[in-house]
Order: sequence, then C-alpha cells, then structure tokens
Amino acid sequence: MKAPVFIVGAPRSGTTLTARIVGGHPEIYIPGEGYFFDDIYSSRKELGELPDLDVLKKIYNRLMDMYGRYNMLEDQERVEDLSKGPLDFEAFSDCSDYKDVLNVFMDVQTREAGKLRWGNHTPRDLYNIDDILSFYPDAHIIACVRDPRDFMLSYKEKWKVRKGMEAVRLKSLYHPVITSLQWKSSMEKILGLEKKVPPENLTILKYEDLVTEPEKMVRNLCAGLKEKFYPEMLNVSCNNSSSLNAGQKGIFSSSVGKWREQLSYIDVAVMQIIAGKEMELAGYEIEKVACSKFKILWLFLTAPFAVTKGLFLNRHKRGPLLPYLIRRLKPFLKDC
Repeated sequence: MKAPVFIVGAPRSGTTLTARIVGGHPEIYIPGEGYFFDDIYSSRKELGELPDLDVLKKIYNRLMDMYGRYNMLEDQERVEDLSKGPLDFEAFSDCSDYKDVLNVFMDVQTREAGKLRWGNHTPRDLYNIDDILSFYPDAHIIACVRDPRDFMLSYKEKWKVRKGMEAVRLKSLYHPVITSLQWKSSMEKILGLEKKVPPENLTILKYEDLVTEPEKMVRNLCAGLKEKFYPEMLNVSCNNSSSLNAGQKGIFSSSVGKWREQLSYIDVAVMQIIAGKEMELAGYEIEKVACSKFKILWLFLTAPFAVTKGLFLNRHKRGPLLPYLIRRLKPFLKDC
C-alpha cells in the first residue's frame, strides 16, 4: 500500500471534516479515531515487547476494543465482526513488532472496505509525530488549523451533541485557560512540523480556507497526496461533529467567525493572552476586548484544579499519565 495519511491538529479544528473528505476518495480508507499510539504504543512497557505470544495476546485484546473505549461505536462493531474472520488473532501471528500490529490492523480493514490506502484520523496524534515517522517515514501529515476563538467556542459547545454521562463529562471539562493552553500547545507542534516532515509530505490546512474554497483546497490536498481529485469527495454527509451547525449538510462556512456572536469576552481575552504569539504566527488577528481583570485572574487561579479534574475524568482515554503530560508540556518547557 501507499504511505498512510495521518490527520492531526487541535480538536474542533476541522479534522473530522477533513477525514470525511479524504475518506471519500475511492482509494483511501479512514475509519473513526484510532488511538493506537496514545493507547497501545505508549503502553509498551506495561504490555511488553514483541515477538512474544503472551504479549501479542495482550496487545490484540486491547486493540480489539480500542474503538469502543474511545466511543467510536460503529467502528467497534465493525472490528468485532472482522475479528470473527480476517481480523482474528491468527492474522497477527507473524507480527514481530508494534508496527507490524498496526499494519495488519489497518491493512485488513482497508482491504475489507475495497480500498488501497489507509489513513488515521486522530487529532492528538499531533503529539505522536516522532513515533509516527519512526513507523512511516514517508507518511503524509495533514495538520488542521482553526481560529482559536472559533475552536474555543466549538470545544465549549461539544457536550451538546453527546448524551448521558459523556455529555456531563465534556461539559465539566471546559475551562478557558486549559482550552487556550491546548490550542497553544497544538499550534506550537504544528509550527514545528516543517522541521520534521519533508515538505512534500506535509499539508497545513486552515479550516477557514477549506470551508470557503472547498474545491480548491481539496484539489490541493489530492495533489499533496499524489491522488486524483474526485468531485464526490466534496459530498460529505455533514460538516463537523459540533452542535453549532446541527442539521446542516455538506461543506459550509457559517461557523467561521461565530465566536464574535457567541463567545464571551472573558473567554476571548484569556485565549488572546495565552496564545497571542501563536495566533499571530498562524495569521489570526488579535482584537481588543473589554472585560474584568478580576474575572481573568480568577480563571487563572482555578486552572490547576481544572487540570486535576480533567486528568481524572480522562483517565480511561489519555493512556499512561507521565508520557501524556510530557508530550503536552514540551512546548512550554522549551519556552521556559
């Protein structure tokens, strides 16, 4: 198969839309978010090294319920069906390392879908680029970028399209300081990709450009992937997984600049204070907003408690704690 495609970026930055567009190509297969690097490869000290039959069994069992643990229920059901046939344990019997495991897992799914090349859509794989390139030096990286204030609004509203305890979890996770730091960290990583990824294997895609000039941007995407452009790639079922545009179909730009109407001045101010440098480097203008300095100070003071709560609520989704923290703190430690 051709080199795989990895779609990364801050969440709520057009990664889902981009994955649906690229996955609409007749030769490229992209399932739901697969956290192989965060969930399995980062746990290799706990799981053990290959080749070893007992280790392989542990990896296989964890791999087979990975989609379900990350709420990708349709993908989980599909993988469970495949595990009774072409994706059974025997299919992995010749795996001698973790790369072999990932190859079998994705290659089988791709062939079963009748396609020739696979991609992975996991925004936070942005923090796993070094591991990805060690597996696939020729991988094509698509890094999605979005105005951080629209990103913040979408992140804040994400809980509205979830149900039950998942909605409660997402709503309680939002904190302006933490969300701003998340975008800043992501943007730091994206700005550093040019030093790691050959230019022919890197596409930095702005959400605003994609939704205002979709055909032009998708043609550029296909050129970067060395694939033919197909007009049906633009016929995505829906734009994103946000509640802000519920019910709309296709690629639309009505979410661009929505923060001006729906995001509080406090939230805007916090983002611009924390990530102003990265905003300017990415081409996003900082705007003056009037708000209470006391309220801003209070948000900064409560941020450590929000971090602790977030780490606890995400304990089943983040992988091992120490590697998780190191990957996300590197940009800030470097600045210090």
